[in-house]
Amino acid sequence: MSPTSSSMSTTSSSSSGVSPATSCSKQTVIEAASAISEGKIDVFNEISTRLAQASNPKGNSEQRLMEYMTLALKSRVNRVENPPPVTELLSQEHGAAT
Repeated sequence: MSPTSSSMSTTSSSSSGVSPATSCSKQTVIEAASAISEGKIDVFNEISTRLAQASNPKGNSEQRLMEYMTLALKSRVNRVENPPPVTELLSQEHGAAT
């Protein structure tokens, strides 16, 4: 039984390594996508405001991912005002970073 309890404690410690902001951000993206699929655009707009606060195109990898996910979700709602971020992915800055 002790191997099981030690593996459980290892699992707990590895899951505690995820910051609350990280799991909140991941959950927020899922909520935003669900709102879009359910046609709840007002809910999506509220959620996208929270996502915008957590995202940064020049930030760390998680913040950049949040930025691109937010832009992609916004483009699903309104392609005219929010075109897909393909041009940003093909920029010289992106090419230099990869």
